Amino acid sequence: MDYYSAMGTGYDRLHREEQERKLSKVMQYLTVEDGDFLLDVGCGSGFIFENFDQCDIKIGVDPAPGLVCLMQHGEPLVGKGERLPFRDHLFDVVVSFSAIHHCLDIDSALDEILRVGKQRFALTVFKRGRDVEKIERIQQGINDRFQVLQYVEDQHDHIYILNKKEE
Repeated sequence: MDYYSAMGTGYDRLHREEQERKLSKVMQYLTVEDGDFLLDVGCGSGFIFENFDQCDIKIGVDPAPGLVCLMQHGEPLVGKGERLPFRDHLFDVVVSFSAIHHCLDIDSALDEILRVGKQRFALTVFKRGRDVEKIERIQQGINDRFQVLQYVEDQHDHIYILNKKEE
């Protein structure tokens, strides 16, 4: 993650427009309510929090200190998706935009997202990449763990609006 830390403010210049496009699509389907607790796994600079004023708690987790330190909205935390330091079922909404593929242990990251979330999730996954098998494993992991409420294809990403599977 040194690459992303070193990018600093350049990250938003390179990726903000694309991330905002995905966020716009997510917001068409994801229910976010007044007072919700929101977690963004792989938050980068955390600019998406500008769109969630209704949330009481907004926490962003990212392994790149050089990005997390740029957060102006929400609470920043340097950390990894594979080991989220939160109690079970704390967050009403958990999102992760184009970040899961960076996790070394995809299954642990998806399990952690599921563990800390209550019911509402939005994950975006690259459609193409060097490691096609990894992307397929992510998609399979999502389908194994979550109920897919809405699936949308974006220019570069698969967008999933999810709930926990009924037990």
